[in-house]
Amino acid sequence: MSTTVRAAVCRSFGRPLTVEQLRLAPPATGEVRVRLRAVAICHSDVSYADGE
Repeated sequence: MSTTVRAAVCRSFGRPLTVEQLRLAPPATGEVRVRLRAVAICHSDVSYADGE
């Protein structure tokens, strides 16, 4: 069974992040599903999204 999540997505460098609904495939053999309660974006994440 797949799971639908909301995610901030960077589709290309220099473009703004977009919040999208994504469908995640179920874990394959040897993988686990991890539930996240909160996340943050740090300066290095912003630099990466800007193409640095």
